[in-house]
Order: sequence, then C-alpha cells, then structure tokens
Amino acid sequence: MYESEIPEESSIKSIDQLIKDLKDYLLERRINAAIHLRLRSKTAHKAIPALIEALQDENLGVRTKAAEALVDIDEQIALEELAKVLQSDDINLRYSAIFSLGQMQEKARPILHNLTIALAMETETDLREYLEDIISALVNS
Repeated sequence: MYESEIPEESSIKSIDQLIKDLKDYLLERRINAAIHLRLRSKTAHKAIPALIEALQDENLGVRTKAAEALVDIDEQIALEELAKVLQSDDINLRYSAIFSLGQMQEKARPILHNLTIALAMETETDLREYLEDIISALVNS
C-alpha cells in the first residue's frame, strides 16, 4: 500500500491511537501508523519509544517506515537507535538499519564511526557492499 492509498480515517487518529496501531497484529495498520506518525512528526514526540520498538518489527516495511518517522521526529535519537541495530545478531534487522542509514545519506555522517565498525564486523557480502557504498559516499562528500 502506498501512502496515497492510505484510508483517510487514519489521518484523524490520535497520536495515542497511532502508537497502539504500531503494535497491531495487522501489518497494514502497523505500516500506516508509522507513516502517519512521520507525517505528524512535529507533534509525535511521545511516539518515539514505540517507534524504537518498531525498529525490531518482523516486517521490513514496518521497520523502514518506523526509521523514517524517527528521523523526522528526532534525527539524533534515530541515529543512536539505528547505530544500536547495526550490532544486532539478526541479519534482517541489520539490513533494515543499513538501508535506513543509506536513505539518510549525509544525515548519517554523525555515526560514520559506527558504520565503519559495522563494516569491520559484517560477514554478509551484500551488507558489506552496501556499508562500503554508504561509507564511501559520506567520506567523499
């Protein structure tokens, strides 16, 4: 589901309801909640703990949208949390963090050191290559 296809009733939900929706069993509801929290980033600070928790969601889409919302709400907290996820034993969580940091481009510069450490520790070829690309882009910009 694309953001343009989100049912309009989602836009009138309270921040508290969107936080609850982040933990819903329905995938679509969790993704929509993260999207709408991002759209309301100026007033969604109390959603930060729930969004941090959503970085561990089983679904890539939820993790990605939660990371995007966190970046818009509080970039520093997002960077700190994504840096922690880089250390995860779960390849899927590491992939999500690396993908999100790659999307952040220059905004990821404050954790360049963490990215370098992650590269040194990463054993998966695809993730290593993606980390190398991110680091190279940051170093050469």
